[in-house]
Amino acid sequence: MSETASDDAQLLDAWRGGDARAGEQLVRRHASRLRRFFANKVDAGADDLCQQTWAACIEARDRIEHDGASRSFASYLFAAARHRLINYYRQHQRQAQQFDPLVTSVAELGHGASANPSGALAQHERRAKLHEALRSLPLDAQIALELHYWEHLSVREIGDALGVPEGTIKARLARARQQLHQRLHPQA
Repeated sequence: MSETASDDAQLLDAWRGGDARAGEQLVRRHASRLRRFFANKVDAGADDLCQQTWAACIEARDRIEHDGASRSFASYLFAAARHRLINYYRQHQRQAQQFDPLVTSVAELGHGASANPSGALAQHERRAKLHEALRSLPLDAQIALELHYWEHLSVREIGDALGVPEGTIKARLARARQQLHQRLHPQA
């Protein structure tokens, strides 16, 4: 288990024991990661989705599993975030019955057309292109890549977050990298 995951486990245990500062420290530690997760997938509403995710964590703090070997607070947090995101799309999209995070991309849902990347991505054309390409992938492919490369979650933690086995995540990551490469280099 990484040092951060170990620290998170200690903070979670302290928070469960009534230490409100430990809970606040967990929020501070992961707030920017959670904000980035949503900002890469919705043009508006990221702050509300963050609040909903934190509220779910507060409500479930005594049920959050962390076993040291595979589960981490981060994998729980991103699983809760993904759940909130999928509910958001199902509530806000006309084609909600057809929404499938394994197939449907953010761009198809109408959230990629405005090319409204976050401040850091907007400053650099290459990053904007990457952001647009990521948004064109099926939602779960986008989430898997971002959790792996930007949030540095292990394959096991990503599997926990998405609710699928490690082998499935490895295959999804390989397929998502190939799809991303094709979108970034269509002539190659």
